[in-house]
Amino acid sequence: ELLRQSFVAPNNSGALCINPTDNGRFTNHSSAPNVGACVDHSADSYALRDIAEGEELTCDYAAFVTPAWYRLLCHKYGVFTTEEVVELVRTRT
Repeated sequence: ELLRQSFVAPNNSGALCINPTDNGRFTNHSSAPNVGACVDHSADSYALRDIAEGEELTCDYAAFVTPAWYRLLCHKYGVFTTEEVVELVRTRT
């Protein structure tokens, strides 16, 4: 389950970012996101526009990177990479 909540930040492609207590675990992908992700952990995520009460929180997973080691790890455990989620959503819309 932790791997499903992980990503690789573009500023550190050698590290897997996992924080099971971070509120980012409630954020899903959208190519038209309402939340900007601070991928360098210098701050929390931030609203890109007004977000209605009860509205799903979304960020653009394309902001993350998919190095070969991350792709292999995800495939080993049957988890989509962030890149694969972006492509899956793109082909369904």
